[in-house]
Amino acid sequence: MQTMAFEHNDQVTMASQTAAAAGAETYQSLRRVFVGAVLAMFLSVGVGIYMGTVVMGERFFQPLVVLGLTIPGLMWALIAVMLFGINEWSPYFAVTVTIFPMLVINIWAGVKSLDK
Repeated sequence: MQTMAFEHNDQVTMASQTAAAAGAETYQSLRRVFVGAVLAMFLSVGVGIYMGTVVMGERFFQPLVVLGLTIPGLMWALIAVMLFGINEWSPYFAVTVTIFPMLVINIWAGVKSLDK
């Protein structure tokens, strides 16, 4: 009877170690998404306001933003791995360029709708 208790404790210990490792991986994934989203927000606020206030900025950035919208996020992830390899910068870049065009369009439309 005592042998079964030790086996059960070993299984519980292994399960808790596995859960702790999964929690660390979840934290790393969420950190990568958060950093990429913050980078995209900072960049898109500047570009969106510039596009909404300056006509030449709108003419210059609009085709690039539309092009960015047509490329799926999975392709941006592949491009990021080809550019940076498998490291911390790849997910940051992929998340940033995936979110960036959507944020720019919203900020640009918001700035254009303001009364002058």
